[in-house]
Amino acid sequence: MQPPVSYLYICINLGFVVRLLCLGTLLTNSCEAQASQTSIATPASERIVFSRSDQLASALGGPVLFIAERDLQAANFQSRFLQIVSPDGSNLVDLKTMGTDPSFSPDGKQIAFSSNQSSNRFQIAVISPADRKVRILTHLTDSDAFTPAWSPDGKRIAFCVFRLSHPFHEPSLYVMDADGGNAKKIADHAAEPSWAPDGKRIAFTSSVDGKYDIATIRDDGSDRKQLSSGAGENASPAWSPDGATIAFASDRKGRSGIFLMNPDGSDLRAFVFSKKEEFCFPAWSRQGNELAFTSLIPDANQARVLGEELPKCRRWSGEYQIYRIGPDGKNPRRVTPKAGGLEPSYGIAAN
Repeated sequence: MQPPVSYLYICINLGFVVRLLCLGTLLTNSCEAQASQTSIATPASERIVFSRSDQLASALGGPVLFIAERDLQAANFQSRFLQIVSPDGSNLVDLKTMGTDPSFSPDGKQIAFSSNQSSNRFQIAVISPADRKVRILTHLTDSDAFTPAWSPDGKRIAFCVFRLSHPFHEPSLYVMDADGGNAKKIADHAAEPSWAPDGKRIAFTSSVDGKYDIATIRDDGSDRKQLSSGAGENASPAWSPDGATIAFASDRKGRSGIFLMNPDGSDLRAFVFSKKEEFCFPAWSRQGNELAFTSLIPDANQARVLGEELPKCRRWSGEYQIYRIGPDGKNPRRVTPKAGGLEPSYGIAAN
């Protein structure tokens, strides 16, 4: 099946590169070196699902880091595949399913994700890790769906729909039942949802007038509130399990780092950042005692399509890896294998 003509960027990997980080207090060792100095306790049943990044060969015959889907017809490529791993990097399981934006259900029995395997549009689908059966939940014909997020009770899924995909812009936030029924739009210029643990509000990336900020809204679409402000791009919110903190990615210090704030936008503070890498897509462990994030070493050549309504972590090219870090914001530990990965989501290993 020919991929759709669009500007979704597909991540690939060109091999692991040891990186020197500047995490909060100017750490001088690499992530790998720091990983051997500390241990983060996690339940044995905890797992992380992520999108594995593979290599692409460009139409010009050389390796590339990202390639626009409009050019994939002329390329020999492998796309993103869903994998599950223990937080310490062991027990790697390949679900052998192409997809992006994976999200564990609260009971661990399903993973929601975005895929265009069975359609010329990206749809929200779910897969059972136990038997790898896939069900398509949305059936869009003129738009594309991404970034699914389960409600805490597992009965609903929030996701975003890009009405236009040449390039991707005009995203809207939707909520639907977990079986795909009763889909309702609750916000315009909104993407990357994350539910509050009480299920009453949803944090999301707001993209109004070309400015990316963190906002929240009630699950019925009322009471929209913007939380972040000031210079820079703020995106990819993740609500902590205890409801007290929202983690998000922001480039207010130059490169994108992981920041924290209260649910009302107060007490905004830097958590982990680097002078050499972009940190994106934060995700809390189920107990809230650690945070996973995606590290990106950007390619030297970056391009932005006019009118594209995507935060830079979703449009930039480079090498991706997933790390996990404790509550002190120090000593990151690499999770993903050398093949790389992005967009982590914690869950349990359900039978």
